[in-house]
Amino acid sequence: MWLEILLASVLGFVIYWFISRDKEETLPLEDGWWGPGTRPAAREDESIRPFKVETSDEEIHDLHQRIDKFRFTPPLEDSCFHYGFNSTYLKKIISYWRNEFDWKKQVDILNRYPHFKTKIEEPGLNSVATARIFYKLMLRLGFQEFYIQGGDWGSLICTNMAQLVPSHVKGLHLNVAFVLNFFTLTLLLGRRFGGLFGYTERDMELMYPFKEKFLYSIMRESGYMHIQCTKPDTVGCALNDSPVGLAAYILEKFSTWTNAEYRYLEDGGLER
Repeated sequence: MWLEILLASVLGFVIYWFISRDKEETLPLEDGWWGPGTRPAAREDESIRPFKVETSDEEIHDLHQRIDKFRFTPPLEDSCFHYGFNSTYLKKIISYWRNEFDWKKQVDILNRYPHFKTKIEEPGLNSVATARIFYKLMLRLGFQEFYIQGGDWGSLICTNMAQLVPSHVKGLHLNVAFVLNFFTLTLLLGRRFGGLFGYTERDMELMYPFKEKFLYSIMRESGYMHIQCTKPDTVGCALNDSPVGLAAYILEKFSTWTNAEYRYLEDGGLER
Protein backbone atom coordinates (compact mmCIF):
# COMPACT_ATOMS: atom_id res chain seq x y z
CA MET A 1 0.00 0.00 0.00
CA TRP A 2 2.72 2.49 1.02
CA LEU A 3 4.80 1.53 -2.01
CA GLU A 4 1.86 2.29 -4.30
CA ILE A 5 1.37 5.66 -2.63
CA LEU A 6 5.08 6.46 -2.97
CA LEU A 7 5.14 5.47 -6.65
CA ALA A 8 1.99 7.52 -7.38
CA SER A 9 3.49 10.53 -5.59
CA VAL A 10 6.78 10.30 -7.49
CA LEU A 11 4.96 9.88 -10.81
CA GLY A 12 2.72 12.84 -10.01
CA PHE A 13 5.71 15.02 -9.10
CA VAL A 14 7.57 14.11 -12.32
CA ILE A 15 4.56 14.92 -14.49
CA TYR A 16 3.88 18.15 -12.60
CA TRP A 17 7.52 19.22 -13.01
CA PHE A 18 7.40 18.45 -16.73
CA ILE A 19 4.20 20.43 -17.23
CA SER A 20 5.26 23.38 -15.04
CA ARG A 21 8.33 23.98 -17.23
CA ASP A 22 6.08 25.34 -19.98
CA LYS A 23 6.63 29.04 -20.50
CA GLU A 24 3.75 31.48 -20.46
CA GLU A 25 2.24 31.57 -23.92
CA THR A 26 1.51 34.92 -25.54
CA LEU A 27 -0.40 35.57 -28.75
CA PRO A 28 0.10 38.25 -31.42
CA LEU A 29 -2.67 40.86 -31.42
CA GLU A 30 -3.03 41.17 -35.22
CA ASP A 31 -6.31 42.35 -36.77
CA GLY A 32 -9.26 40.86 -38.62
CA TRP A 33 -12.15 41.32 -41.01
CA TRP A 34 -15.10 38.96 -41.00
CA GLY A 35 -17.63 40.84 -43.09
CA PRO A 36 -18.60 40.08 -46.69
CA GLY A 37 -16.10 40.76 -49.46
CA THR A 38 -12.81 42.54 -48.90
CA ARG A 39 -12.18 44.90 -46.02
CA PRO A 40 -13.21 48.50 -46.83
CA ALA A 41 -10.40 51.01 -47.21
CA ALA A 42 -12.24 53.55 -45.04
CA ARG A 43 -11.52 53.77 -41.31
CA GLU A 44 -13.79 51.59 -39.20
CA ASP A 45 -16.76 53.39 -37.67
CA GLU A 46 -16.00 53.35 -33.94
CA SER A 47 -19.14 55.17 -32.82
CA ILE A 48 -21.25 53.75 -29.99
CA ARG A 49 -24.94 54.28 -30.71
CA PRO A 50 -27.95 54.01 -28.36
CA PHE A 51 -30.97 51.95 -29.34
CA LYS A 52 -34.23 50.67 -27.89
CA VAL A 53 -35.56 47.13 -27.89
CA GLU A 54 -38.58 47.04 -30.18
CA THR A 55 -41.08 44.51 -31.47
CA SER A 56 -44.08 45.02 -33.72
CA ASP A 57 -47.63 43.68 -33.74
CA GLU A 58 -46.80 42.03 -37.06
CA GLU A 59 -43.89 40.11 -35.52
CA ILE A 60 -46.01 38.94 -32.59
CA HIS A 61 -48.82 37.91 -34.95
CA ASP A 62 -46.34 35.90 -37.03
CA LEU A 63 -45.01 34.21 -33.90
CA HIS A 64 -48.52 33.29 -32.74
CA GLN A 65 -49.31 31.81 -36.15
CA ARG A 66 -46.20 29.66 -36.05
CA ILE A 67 -47.04 28.46 -32.54
CA ASP A 68 -50.63 27.69 -33.56
CA LYS A 69 -49.37 25.55 -36.48
CA PHE A 70 -47.15 23.38 -34.27
CA ARG A 71 -47.56 19.75 -35.38
CA PHE A 72 -47.81 17.70 -32.21
CA THR A 73 -46.45 14.15 -32.15
CA PRO A 74 -47.00 12.23 -28.89
CA PRO A 75 -43.85 10.98 -27.15
CA LEU A 76 -43.03 7.34 -26.56
CA GLU A 77 -44.77 6.02 -23.47
CA ASP A 78 -42.85 6.73 -20.25
CA SER A 79 -39.97 8.30 -22.22
CA CYS A 80 -39.96 11.42 -20.01
CA PHE A 81 -36.89 13.46 -21.13
CA HIS A 82 -34.69 10.51 -22.13
CA TYR A 83 -34.89 11.28 -25.85
CA GLY A 84 -35.02 15.05 -25.52
CA PHE A 85 -37.88 17.41 -24.74
CA ASN A 86 -41.13 15.63 -23.91
CA SER A 87 -43.69 16.87 -26.47
CA THR A 88 -46.64 16.47 -24.09
CA TYR A 89 -45.06 18.85 -21.60
CA LEU A 90 -44.03 21.10 -24.50
CA LYS A 91 -47.74 21.79 -25.16
CA LYS A 92 -47.97 23.37 -21.69
CA ILE A 93 -44.94 25.56 -22.40
CA ILE A 94 -46.24 26.86 -25.72
CA SER A 95 -49.73 27.42 -24.33
CA TYR A 96 -48.22 29.81 -21.79
CA TRP A 97 -46.05 31.43 -24.48
CA ARG A 98 -49.02 31.84 -26.82
CA ASN A 99 -51.72 32.94 -24.41
CA GLU A 100 -50.18 34.43 -21.27
CA PHE A 101 -46.70 35.79 -21.96
CA ASP A 102 -46.85 39.60 -22.17
CA TRP A 103 -44.40 40.70 -24.85
CA LYS A 104 -45.03 44.43 -24.49
CA LYS A 105 -44.43 44.25 -20.74
CA GLN A 106 -41.10 42.51 -21.33
CA VAL A 107 -40.04 45.12 -23.89
CA ASP A 108 -40.87 47.88 -21.38
CA ILE A 109 -38.79 46.12 -18.72
CA LEU A 110 -35.80 45.81 -21.06
CA ASN A 111 -36.02 49.44 -22.07
CA ARG A 112 -35.70 50.62 -18.47
CA TYR A 113 -31.99 50.09 -19.10
CA PRO A 114 -29.85 51.94 -21.67
CA HIS A 115 -28.78 49.86 -24.67
CA PHE A 116 -25.93 50.54 -27.06
CA LYS A 117 -24.42 48.97 -30.16
CA THR A 118 -21.15 49.32 -32.03
CA LYS A 119 -19.44 47.50 -34.90
CA ILE A 120 -16.03 45.85 -34.55
CA GLU A 121 -14.41 43.91 -37.39
CA GLU A 122 -17.83 42.75 -38.69
CA PRO A 123 -17.23 39.94 -36.16
CA GLY A 124 -16.99 36.25 -37.00
CA LEU A 125 -16.04 33.66 -34.41
CA ASN A 126 -13.01 31.88 -33.21
CA SER A 127 -11.78 32.33 -29.69
CA VAL A 128 -8.73 34.50 -30.49
CA ALA A 129 -10.70 36.81 -32.81
CA THR A 130 -13.46 37.10 -30.21
CA ALA A 131 -10.89 37.94 -27.51
CA ARG A 132 -9.43 40.66 -29.73
CA ILE A 133 -12.90 42.09 -30.40
CA PHE A 134 -13.72 42.27 -26.67
CA TYR A 135 -10.38 43.97 -26.06
CA LYS A 136 -11.18 46.57 -28.72
CA LEU A 137 -14.61 47.04 -27.14
CA MET A 138 -13.07 47.75 -23.73
CA LEU A 139 -10.78 50.36 -25.29
CA ARG A 140 -13.71 51.88 -27.13
CA LEU A 141 -15.60 52.15 -23.83
CA GLY A 142 -12.63 53.97 -22.31
CA PHE A 143 -11.05 51.22 -20.22
CA GLN A 144 -7.28 50.74 -20.58
CA GLU A 145 -7.07 48.13 -17.81
CA PHE A 146 -9.69 45.66 -16.66
CA TYR A 147 -10.45 42.38 -14.92
CA ILE A 148 -12.00 39.54 -16.93
CA GLN A 149 -14.02 36.48 -15.97
CA GLY A 150 -15.06 33.57 -18.17
CA GLY A 151 -16.82 30.24 -18.09
CA ASP A 152 -17.54 27.71 -20.85
CA TRP A 153 -16.29 29.25 -24.13
CA GLY A 154 -15.69 32.45 -22.20
CA SER A 155 -12.91 30.76 -20.23
CA LEU A 156 -10.93 30.19 -23.44
CA ILE A 157 -11.78 33.66 -24.79
CA CYS A 158 -10.69 35.35 -21.55
CA THR A 159 -7.51 33.28 -21.47
CA ASN A 160 -6.80 34.42 -25.02
CA MET A 161 -7.41 38.04 -23.97
CA ALA A 162 -4.80 37.69 -21.25
CA GLN A 163 -2.40 36.16 -23.78
CA LEU A 164 -3.03 38.89 -26.35
CA VAL A 165 -2.80 41.95 -24.09
CA PRO A 166 -1.35 40.93 -20.70
CA SER A 167 -0.42 44.54 -19.86
CA HIS A 168 -4.12 45.53 -20.04
CA VAL A 169 -5.54 42.57 -18.08
CA LYS A 170 -5.21 43.25 -14.35
CA GLY A 171 -6.70 39.91 -13.38
CA LEU A 172 -8.13 36.76 -14.94
CA HIS A 173 -10.78 34.57 -13.26
CA LEU A 174 -12.09 31.34 -14.78
CA ASN A 175 -14.81 28.99 -13.61
CA VAL A 176 -13.89 26.44 -16.30
CA ALA A 177 -10.18 25.64 -16.39
CA PHE A 178 -8.62 23.54 -19.15
CA VAL A 179 -5.89 21.57 -17.36
CA LEU A 180 -5.77 18.39 -19.39
CA ASN A 181 -2.36 16.78 -18.79
CA PHE A 182 -2.39 16.61 -15.01
CA PHE A 183 -6.15 15.95 -15.03
CA THR A 184 -5.53 12.79 -17.06
CA LEU A 185 -3.22 11.51 -14.33
CA THR A 186 -5.76 12.21 -11.62
CA LEU A 187 -8.43 10.31 -13.55
CA LEU A 188 -6.20 7.26 -13.87
CA LEU A 189 -5.18 7.18 -10.23
CA GLY A 190 -8.02 9.05 -8.59
CA ARG A 191 -10.24 6.11 -7.79
CA ARG A 192 -7.56 4.47 -5.63
CA PHE A 193 -5.72 7.58 -4.41
CA GLY A 194 -8.45 10.22 -4.45
CA GLY A 195 -7.27 11.65 -1.14
CA LEU A 196 -3.85 12.47 -2.61
CA PHE A 197 -5.52 14.66 -5.22
CA GLY A 198 -7.83 16.39 -2.77
CA TYR A 199 -10.99 14.58 -3.88
CA THR A 200 -13.91 14.54 -1.45
CA GLU A 201 -16.39 11.69 -1.16
CA ARG A 202 -18.79 13.73 -3.27
CA ASP A 203 -16.11 14.18 -5.95
CA MET A 204 -15.60 10.43 -6.05
CA GLU A 205 -19.32 9.84 -6.31
CA LEU A 206 -19.58 12.22 -9.27
CA MET A 207 -16.51 10.92 -11.13
CA TYR A 208 -16.60 7.13 -10.74
CA PRO A 209 -17.22 4.67 -12.27
CA PHE A 210 -15.53 6.78 -14.93
CA LYS A 211 -16.99 4.99 -17.94
CA GLU A 212 -20.56 5.65 -16.80
CA LYS A 213 -20.10 9.11 -15.30
CA PHE A 214 -17.97 10.59 -18.11
CA LEU A 215 -17.90 8.55 -21.32
CA TYR A 216 -21.56 7.47 -21.38
CA SER A 217 -22.68 10.92 -20.26
CA ILE A 218 -20.68 12.65 -22.99
CA MET A 219 -22.08 10.31 -25.64
CA ARG A 220 -25.63 10.87 -24.40
CA GLU A 221 -25.51 14.65 -24.00
CA SER A 222 -23.16 15.96 -26.71
CA GLY A 223 -25.29 15.41 -29.82
CA TYR A 224 -26.23 19.11 -30.00
CA MET A 225 -22.56 20.08 -29.87
CA HIS A 226 -21.55 17.74 -32.67
CA ILE A 227 -24.20 18.97 -35.08
CA GLN A 228 -23.50 22.61 -34.18
CA CYS A 229 -19.77 22.07 -34.74
CA THR A 230 -20.15 20.29 -38.07
CA LYS A 231 -23.51 21.19 -39.70
CA PRO A 232 -24.77 24.37 -37.99
CA ASP A 233 -26.48 25.72 -41.11
CA THR A 234 -28.71 22.65 -41.37
CA VAL A 235 -30.06 22.71 -37.83
CA GLY A 236 -30.10 26.51 -38.01
CA CYS A 237 -32.68 26.43 -40.81
CA ALA A 238 -35.04 24.40 -38.64
CA LEU A 239 -34.51 26.38 -35.43
CA ASN A 240 -34.85 29.75 -37.16
CA ASP A 241 -38.10 28.70 -38.81
CA SER A 242 -39.78 27.03 -35.82
CA PRO A 243 -40.11 28.94 -32.53
CA VAL A 244 -41.56 25.83 -30.87
CA GLY A 245 -38.57 23.77 -32.03
CA LEU A 246 -36.21 26.45 -30.74
CA ALA A 247 -37.96 26.46 -27.36
CA ALA A 248 -37.59 22.69 -27.04
CA TYR A 249 -33.94 22.84 -28.16
CA ILE A 250 -33.00 25.43 -25.53
CA LEU A 251 -35.19 24.36 -22.62
CA GLU A 252 -34.01 20.75 -22.84
CA LYS A 253 -30.57 22.01 -21.75
CA PHE A 254 -32.07 23.86 -18.79
CA SER A 255 -33.34 20.45 -17.67
CA THR A 256 -30.35 18.21 -18.30
CA TRP A 257 -27.64 20.67 -17.30
CA THR A 258 -29.39 21.44 -14.03
CA ASN A 259 -29.59 17.81 -12.99
CA ALA A 260 -29.00 14.76 -15.19
CA GLU A 261 -31.55 12.81 -13.15
CA TYR A 262 -34.30 15.17 -14.33
CA ARG A 263 -34.50 13.17 -17.56
CA TYR A 264 -36.58 10.66 -15.56
CA LEU A 265 -39.32 13.27 -14.98
CA GLU A 266 -42.25 14.11 -17.26
CA ASP A 267 -41.58 17.85 -16.96
CA GLY A 268 -37.78 17.47 -17.08
CA GLY A 269 -37.64 19.07 -13.61
CA LEU A 270 -38.22 22.49 -15.16
CA GLU A 271 -40.88 23.37 -12.58
CA ARG A 272 -38.47 22.64 -9.75
